[in-house]
Amino acid sequence: MSLAARQAPAAGFDFGGALARGGPALALCAFAAALAWTSLVRLPLHGVDFADDAFYDAIAGLWTRGLLPYVNAFDVKPPGFFALLAAAQLALGPGPGTVRALAIGFDALTAATLFFAGRRLGSSGAGALAAALYPVFAEFLPEEVAYSPLAAFSALACLAAMSPMAPLKRAALAGLAIGAAMAIKQTALLEAAAMLAGLLRFGDMAGRRGAAAMAFGIGAAAAPLAFLAYFAAHGAAGAMVADVVGVALRRNGSEGIGFFLGLALLPWRLAPLAPLLALALLPRRSANASMPEGQSERIWLAKAWFAATLLSLVLQRALFNCYLGPMLAPSLLLAGAWIAQAPAPLGRLPLAVRIAALGAVAIACLPLRMSEHFVKRHDEAALAQALGVIQASDPAPGDRLFVVDAGRWLYGASGLAPPTPYILPMHFLCDFPGGGPSRLREAMAAAPRYVVVGAYLGKFSACKGVEAAPIVEPELAHAYRLIGKAQGEFESYEIYQATRSPAAGG
Repeated sequence: MSLAARQAPAAGFDFGGALARGGPALALCAFAAALAWTSLVRLPLHGVDFADDAFYDAIAGLWTRGLLPYVNAFDVKPPGFFALLAAAQLALGPGPGTVRALAIGFDALTAATLFFAGRRLGSSGAGALAAALYPVFAEFLPEEVAYSPLAAFSALACLAAMSPMAPLKRAALAGLAIGAAMAIKQTALLEAAAMLAGLLRFGDMAGRRGAAAMAFGIGAAAAPLAFLAYFAAHGAAGAMVADVVGVALRRNGSEGIGFFLGLALLPWRLAPLAPLLALALLPRRSANASMPEGQSERIWLAKAWFAATLLSLVLQRALFNCYLGPMLAPSLLLAGAWIAQAPAPLGRLPLAVRIAALGAVAIACLPLRMSEHFVKRHDEAALAQALGVIQASDPAPGDRLFVVDAGRWLYGASGLAPPTPYILPMHFLCDFPGGGPSRLREAMAAAPRYVVVGAYLGKFSACKGVEAAPIVEPELAHAYRLIGKAQGEFESYEIYQATRSPAAGG
């Protein structure tokens, strides 16, 4: 008897039927286990600050106070993640704890989803492997909290497309899920195309492909159109489209790395995923009579999802580790499925041994691309001291705060808005479309009441040939006075207050 035949019951796991027979309990248990495991994985790195965490916290905090993204905070990402974080802040308040809680919750959701997707691909073991490894890889590679819900919605779309539900229902649900991913990052559009192509290959779509494609498209458009309508109702649709579409398209190539150089960087960027990619790219055995119905289509769908994420990395020129984030889930899923159905002689080993070996080798490759971000800890002491200095000066609700380099958590903690929409140094120093050093000059010219600089202001250079100090220091000497310093374990800040009255409204 073939391995595929022996695993037919798992491959034919009826998720819809499981729900009818107490399936919610199964799903809840899977999520609870994934949540506990994800929390445990993140515990040793609980205090790590990734580059954009405080930036996202600031944008979400502004939104909770009625200051919309794009109008009041510049970025090129769609608003989906900002909305999720703003909702979390309404329940938990601003700060690192909320950012981490959101990431943990969505990473756990992705892990649980991969468990069920692995079962749909033929092996509970493959699903368990993907669920166990995903939180580890998601913590150590992307370094970007926004990719947690992005991956979760993409994984949910894949699972919906693989499910045994009625064709139009699963097309609509897969579309809704991938549309939510598109509302977080534009590149999910590539994954949407892959999901639709895979969905339409299933045999039960015969004669209904047009209706299924329409149901998928309507579902996929729901979240983006809802955000567009929301911003239009608040007079901000133009600003959103300009940043999310116009500036995002202009950004491509702005870092000085062209398409072919990006291709050359690709193997270096992919190194930590080498064993997973090798197995994901290996050919599968062709479908045969012993393979469960729809199994080859499910594998094709997973491979198309993987190909779309790889194409996304290529088009983004493999610039940052975070661009690996969308690849993790399909890579783990395909690698686990191959190991579960491995040919002889590997296939003669117990499945648990094969899975354990793959997990050990995969984790061993993680240090190939460990980031310097893991040595940058969140310094609560420095933040508390700086916040105390600001609060002791009796800030008014309309006062503005400008954080030049380090200390962006102060935006959310103080409740003070920046003087211009430019919050991230990459945006107001680099040759970023719509940004650049002129935006730093504008922020200082707006005369915010408070300016906070980190200890490395004099040597801060986020971009080639551009430093903040020559722009900021003359203005500090002319129109500000030092009102306090904060010294923590890892960070130190200087807090300046304007010596003249702030400009009206800012």
